[in-house]
Parts: sequence; structure tokens; C-alpha cells
Amino acid sequence: MLRNGRFGPYYACSTWPDCDVTQRATPDGTPVGAPSDRATRIARIQAHKAFDKLWLSPGPLKRKEAYIWLSTELGMTLDECHIGLFDAQLCAKVVQLCATKLGG
Repeated sequence: MLRNGRFGPYYACSTWPDCDVTQRATPDGTPVGAPSDRATRIARIQAHKAFDKLWLSPGPLKRKEAYIWLSTELGMTLDECHIGLFDAQLCAKVVQLCATKLGG
């Protein structure tokens, strides 16, 4: 079902709370990213926090450079390299790679 939330439109199971899968949507209802359960959403947030440290000021890379680096590390194309498409396991790898890159 298409719903509106505080961050905009999203798709959610009609059987919530038994099913907690959601998927972001554009204002016209076009799905964005990949559907995710709560654990995957939390993993994506953690991956973005780790990744953003690479390029947000005073990050060591520019945004595009960071995405090029990440796509190379993950063995995927730039078009495939979107955290919103990743599962929880791949998000954990992103966190680990970013920590190593930042020396932590």
C-alpha cells in the first residue's frame, strides 16, 4: 500500500505490523531503492553514516571519488553502488571498508 509518512511517500505491507517491509517512493508513487525490513533499514542507515564520513567535509574524498572507491571495493558498477539497494550483509561490509579507509 502507498502511504505518506514524515519523510514522504512509501510503500508498506497492508498487514503491518505482522509485515514490516517498506520501500521509499517519489511523490508520484514511483518506488525508490529496494524493499527492506527493519533490520535492513537500520543497516542502511549505519552504512550511510560510515560512507558519508569519506566525502562530507572534512572527508578525504569528494563525493564522486567516494562512490568510485566504494564501487571498486565492492566489485560493482557505479550504477549498482547505491546503499538503498544493499542488503544488511553488504551494508556491514560497507561499514567495515569505510572504517579501514579512514584508519579506524
